[in-house]
Amino acid sequence: MANAGRPEPFAAGDADTDVDGEVVVDGEVGFDCDRVSAIVQDAIEFSIGGCTFQECKLRKWSTDIFEACLAGLLRLRRPYKYAVTCCIVPRAAGVALHADSACYWDTAVDGSCTVRWENASLYCIVSVFGMATTS
Repeated sequence: MANAGRPEPFAAGDADTDVDGEVVVDGEVGFDCDRVSAIVQDAIEFSIGGCTFQECKLRKWSTDIFEACLAGLLRLRRPYKYAVTCCIVPRAAGVALHADSACYWDTAVDGSCTVRWENASLYCIVSVFGMATTS
């Protein structure tokens, strides 16, 4: 079955490596955190931008954010496998949230970025991890 409107996955032949062995696509090197952050920001704004916290909508919101992030990441047509995490919590006095991650990978080509977004009633933290499929 075709990808019904989704961009085609990255083909291995679309990438090269430079003299340092870094992944290069269309002259770009490595994981582009600025572009990924913009995709995540847009996904959050589209999915929950004007909403107030409602526990019954958490699953839908996180699914919408995942789908929008992954669609945007696929449109980059970069040689990466992606993992996306999402945490949505109510904004209330005395509520604290701490999130960390650790990765063992090739820092020359792999990368991650985390976007923290908030409105009057909730916090949303989305992390994207990109692991190069070519080296």
